Amino acid sequence: MATFSGSAQYNVTSVSFGIEQASSGAGAGQPLTVRLYTNNGAAFPDGTRTQIATTSLTVMDQVHTILNVPLSVIVPAGTSELVMEVFSPSGQASGHSFFIGSNAATQTAPSYISAVDCGTPTPVETSAIGYPNMHIVFNVHGACGTGTAPADALNIATRLRVELDENAMIGGFIITGNAPKTVVLRGIGPSLMDFGITDALADPVLALHGANGALIFQNNNWRDTQEQMIQGTIYQPSDDLESAIIQTLQPGAYTAVLTGLNRTTGVGLVEVYDNEPAADSRLANLSTRGFVRTGNNVMIGGFILGGGTGNSRVAIRGLGPSLSQSGLSNLLSNPTLELRDSNGTLLVANDNWQNDPASAALLTANGLGLQHHLEAGIFVTLPPGAFTAILAGQNNGIGIGLVEVYNIQ
Repeated sequence: MATFSGSAQYNVTSVSFGIEQASSGAGAGQPLTVRLYTNNGAAFPDGTRTQIATTSLTVMDQVHTILNVPLSVIVPAGTSELVMEVFSPSGQASGHSFFIGSNAATQTAPSYISAVDCGTPTPVETSAIGYPNMHIVFNVHGACGTGTAPADALNIATRLRVELDENAMIGGFIITGNAPKTVVLRGIGPSLMDFGITDALADPVLALHGANGALIFQNNNWRDTQEQMIQGTIYQPSDDLESAIIQTLQPGAYTAVLTGLNRTTGVGLVEVYDNEPAADSRLANLSTRGFVRTGNNVMIGGFILGGGTGNSRVAIRGLGPSLSQSGLSNLLSNPTLELRDSNGTLLVANDNWQNDPASAALLTANGLGLQHHLEAGIFVTLPPGAFTAILAGQNNGIGIGLVEVYNIQ
């Protein structure tokens, strides 16, 4: 690090590595874990290593590529060495085949390989196992200094089957900061049929409530109440039976309730847009509660990060058993979470939140540790872009669940 950054603080934004070949047999991809460590006291593989960041991903089949992975962490000033690890738990098992990318260029730093099954539990240099010219392609991207402004949540949305009474879709969001913020809320149903949803909510009704439960505004068909403010904008729904609300709100907690007119049911989408990104306030989180089923009727929460060029820390939680404290029954007994990027690539998956110690420690440190060991939690650092969080039940379980997305920055 003395050569790389002058021993100054270094702000990592992503890492990348070469893939010679990745083949998962069935084409479903295979898991990898990327970890970063600081190492002090002696040169690696000696010294004292401390893990400072980790992320898990699914690598799809590919050949001769460089894969970039978002990973944000601060390497403290004075760190002697930074160690990057790519771990494949099943590199050549169950039909899988994974070969790290390399070339014959002069190494910029030593490369090491460790494989317990091959008799090398301790990392050894590639030259020591007969490959003196093997330059493993690893890169760490970032900059010295204080870094760039993190991205804000510009849009948060959830899709779910809207049912009756306590099984309606209930979306909560929080505005933090010092200034009012203009937001746009939409309740979408009929236009989902354009995306292959056959049982879409035919006539959504959207109601906005304050933290005390008081009704602030309600809309059935978007042309009914604020047509002049919505028509011709990017927020205009494509179907006249869909709902839209524009409101300027003070910092605080709010709830959007999506139901079907005349107690109808079907798959619906509730969306919250930041229509005033420059205001001294931001959308901090979205939580949506509803009845989680299987297939197309799992809960799908989407969010878009933007407005800044830096990475943001994001926490995602999937609740089920602990909702009994709110007097609810028929709960999702064992929630699972998946985080995917805009291409549908799986970035992180979690069943029980304590299964990932690094993520669990960050959730706990930020006051977001879950109350039940079967509930799911993910803590990641993400660049600007669009992402999807999917809440489902282990082994196709169903029941009332809650997905939460926190933009922590």
